[in-house]
Parts: sequence; structure tokens; C-alpha cells
Amino acid sequence: SLLTNRLERIGELLHQSWQNKRKLANTISNPFIDQLYETGLKNGAIGGRLLGAGGGGYLLFFFSSHKRNRLKRALENQGGEIMNCRFEFEGTKIWSVRTLF
Repeated sequence: SLLTNRLERIGELLHQSWQNKRKLANTISNPFIDQLYETGLKNGAIGGRLLGAGGGGYLLFFFSSHKRNRLKRALENQGGEIMNCRFEFEGTKIWSVRTLF
């Protein structure tokens, strides 16, 4: 989808993945997560998915930049905390090493 510039498809794939993951066990989600997810879809998200593990996860939504403010307000009104993310073309950067020579 990235290579063919079909970016909306990423949201659709995230949504399908989340629906499939929820079928694995009834402990995958809870009413608060389900409500946030539905709020996201109703306010401009194309799709999303719960990421992370052990109660420390987060919902990742894919959306059009035109819907960002609407989506942000709706999720914050439901108790969501909004964090930005972006693509990194140089890979994950956790730390850097500085040479002393």
C-alpha cells in the first residue's frame, strides 16, 4: 500500500487486523477500548488497531489529515490521550553512540 500510494488501504488493513485479533479471546479488549475505537471510526479514522501488551498498549488510528482535529477532540472527550507518530526512514532510534576519538 505504501509503495503503490494506496494509503487509505493501510487504515483498512489495520481495521481488519484489529477485528481478527479481537476474535482470539474476549480479554483482548475491554469496554473502554471498544468505545474509544468506535469513537475513532465515527470521527474520521479509517481504521486502527490496539498495539502493545500487558495493559500498557495504545490505539493506533490511521486517518486523513483533514479529519485530525475532529478525531483528536472526540477522543480527548472520551478520555483518550493523543500522541503523534510519524514514519521514520532511517529506522528506530533508541540511542546514539558518540565516539571519543
